Amino acid sequence: MRVLSDGVVGGPNDGEVVIDLSSDIVLSNAGDPLKTFVENIYPSYMDPEELSNCMHDRAILAPTLDVDDEVNQFMILMDQSQGRVYLSSDSISNSDSTSNSSSEIHLVEFLNNLNCSSTPNHELMLKVGTPVMLLRNIHHSKGLFNGTRLIITRLGDYALEARVLGA
Repeated sequence: MRVLSDGVVGGPNDGEVVIDLSSDIVLSNAGDPLKTFVENIYPSYMDPEELSNCMHDRAILAPTLDVDDEVNQFMILMDQSQGRVYLSSDSISNSDSTSNSSSEIHLVEFLNNLNCSSTPNHELMLKVGTPVMLLRNIHHSKGLFNGTRLIITRLGDYALEARVLGA
């Protein structure tokens, strides 16, 4: 096994290096790499009684938003229960001081297809039992701040009910 430090791997580096990894940290691909990955990271994902323990100290870090969406969709589809789709607001507010040119520039379809790290997607599928993470500080003293993990317990028309993971 070679040791990595400061970007140098034991000698001259021409940009390509072979690194030997210990077999206990390598997953064997049994056909569907995403399924293999998710089942090894969250072995108790579909067991409601073990979900809290399974999710408490584990996370999947995705290199891009597209991969993040793919993992999220895969995990949502693992649960065969009925879900609910929530949509973001998709209208443009015109004030008296602006013309209609902003609505011509920012078409609703364009806005709904934006996918960037600082804004949630336009369409969000949720199910009871879905783990979620807060993206904003809501009530710091009650533990509801950016990064708090929760489990959805009820899906309402205008609000969600959730339990803090591990609580």
